[in-house]
Amino acid sequence: MTDVTPHGFVVNASWDAEAGVWLATSDAVPGLAIEAETWPSLIEEIGFVLPDLIELNRLDLDPKAFTVRAESHVSLTAA
Repeated sequence: MTDVTPHGFVVNASWDAEAGVWLATSDAVPGLAIEAETWPSLIEEIGFVLPDLIELNRLDLDPKAFTVRAESHVSLTAA
């Protein structure tokens, strides 16, 4: 699976239940590693740091065009 799509690049988000935070990373943007307690704050923080990381890494990516793929592992018990 590629981290660059027709809609920009991919940011992978996963829920860390033990730490109680969302974690966002991207193979397309070296150095992107963000933690946030809520989904809205994660998206806001991603948008805040992307322009600087893209510039620092000299990437040809649009910091306003990205897809966030979320993952959460759930373990259900029968009632």
